[in-house]
Amino acid sequence: MDAPAYFSSHFNIDPAVFAQIGCVDPILNYDNSYFIDITLLESCESEIIRKKGTVQLQHFFQVLFDLLSLSGSNKMAWNSAIKLLSKTELRALNLGYGLSSVSGQNMGDIKVERFLVACREIIDAGVSNPALFSVMPLIQPGIGPDTLSDIASTAMAPALSEYTQDAILQIEGIKTAEFSIQGEKYNLPPHPFKAGEPILLVPADIVMDLPVSVDWDSLGEAMQYSAEIKERFGYLFTEFFSEINRAKSKAAEVKKAAKKAIHENPLLGDELIEFVKAISSVSAKFRQTPDGESLAEILREELFLLNAGSEYTYTTPKSSEELMAFVNKLIEEFKFLIEYKGSNKLLHNDLGKPRKEKFAQQLFYHSAFPVCQRHSIELDPEHETGVGPVDFKLSAGGNNKVIVEIKMSNNTRLAHGYESQVPLYQKASKTNQAFFVCIDVGSIGGKWKKVVDLKRRNDRLPQPVLIDAKWKPSASKR
Repeated sequence: MDAPAYFSSHFNIDPAVFAQIGCVDPILNYDNSYFIDITLLESCESEIIRKKGTVQLQHFFQVLFDLLSLSGSNKMAWNSAIKLLSKTELRALNLGYGLSSVSGQNMGDIKVERFLVACREIIDAGVSNPALFSVMPLIQPGIGPDTLSDIASTAMAPALSEYTQDAILQIEGIKTAEFSIQGEKYNLPPHPFKAGEPILLVPADIVMDLPVSVDWDSLGEAMQYSAEIKERFGYLFTEFFSEINRAKSKAAEVKKAAKKAIHENPLLGDELIEFVKAISSVSAKFRQTPDGESLAEILREELFLLNAGSEYTYTTPKSSEELMAFVNKLIEEFKFLIEYKGSNKLLHNDLGKPRKEKFAQQLFYHSAFPVCQRHSIELDPEHETGVGPVDFKLSAGGNNKVIVEIKMSNNTRLAHGYESQVPLYQKASKTNQAFFVCIDVGSIGGKWKKVVDLKRRNDRLPQPVLIDAKWKPSASKR
C-alpha cells in the first residue's frame, strides 16, 4: 500500500503549520475521508468561508429552488436543475468515497434525478425555504451528508479558492500558478497527481469524518447540549415522532415517515430547517465529547504506520469467490490490528468506556479504504438497501459484491441482527456473500454463543467473525 501523501509530507512542511492556519492537511494521492458539513459554515473562523462561502451556497440553493419550483410545467427548468447538480463534485478537494485514488466523482445521473425528484416533492408540498436542501439527509433515503458536501464544494469553489490563496501565503516555499475557477483567477498550488488541477484547502472547523449518518438519534443527542434549543424545538420531535415511532428502527422507513409528516404539515419542514441550523451552534461542543471525537485526528498516521509493516498482500479480485477472499483478508487484517497492534484502545475513551458502534465502523473504513482504492474496489458505507442501511457494501462491479455488518458486543440485539437483519440486507442487495463482525468490548455474555449456534444450524447465514477489543490497561496500571 502506497503511503498517504499528505500535503505537509509531500512539500516537506511541518504539519503543525496547518493547525496554526486552521485548515486540513489533505491527502493528495487518495480521496480524503471527510466531508464539508454545511451546518458549520456560519460558525467558521475564516471570514472568507463564513461570509462569502455561505452566501455562495445560499445563492446556489436559491437558484436550484427556483428551478425546481418551475420544473413541474417547464421542462427547460428541470433540465437546468439537472445540469446544475451534475457538475458536482470539485475534483481539487479529493472528498468522499471516490473509487479511483485521486479522481473524485460526481453525484451520478441516477442520484441527481432522485435527489431532485425528492426535493421537488417537498417544494410542491408547500415548504418555502430554499435551505430545505440542507435537511434532505433526514427525510430522503439514499441521500447523505456527502451529497450535500459535493454540492457545497462546487457552490463554494470561489470562496475555497480565495481561502487557499490566502492560506498558501502563510506557508513558505510553496510554488503557485494561476488557475481560473468559475471565471475568476487565483494563485493556487498545482496538484502533483492531477495534471492541470490546483490543490484547494478546507478549514478544519467545517469538516466531519466519513462515514457518518445524519439521523434523528444524533440530532436528539446534540439537542441535549442546549437547554434553549431543547425548549424551543422539543415539540418538533414530538410532532415528527408521532410518525417516526411507527417506522420502528429501519432508517429508510424513519426518513419516509419524517417526509410524510412534512407533506401533511409543510410548516414542520420550515421548522426542521431552523432546528438543524440551531443545532449547528452546539455541534462543535458535541464533536469534542468522547464519543464525538474526530477519528481522523486520532488515526492521522497511526493506522498507516501499523499497516506499513503488514505481511498482508492483496490481489485485485476478478470473481465473486476472489472478492469474498479479499474481504475476508481485510477483516483478518482489521482483527490483527485490534488484537495485536493496540488498535483496541481506539475503541475506548481514556476511562476505558467503549465508544459508540459508529466509531468501530469508522475504524474499519479507515483501515480498509486505502486497500480498496488500490484495487478498484468500491467501499460503500451506510449503503441503503431499501430495508435499511447496511454498514458496508464492497463491490468489484456488476453483481460481484459482499456486505459487511459490524456490531459491538454491548449491542443488546446482537443475535437478532445476525439472524434477521443481515439476511434482509443480503436479499435486498441480491448477494449471498456477507460477513457479520462482532467487536468484543465487553458485556458479550452468551450472545456470541447464540450467533455461533445459529450459524451451525443454518450455514446460509453470514460468516461470523469475533474480534477481541476489550480494554486492556497499560502495564503500569495493572
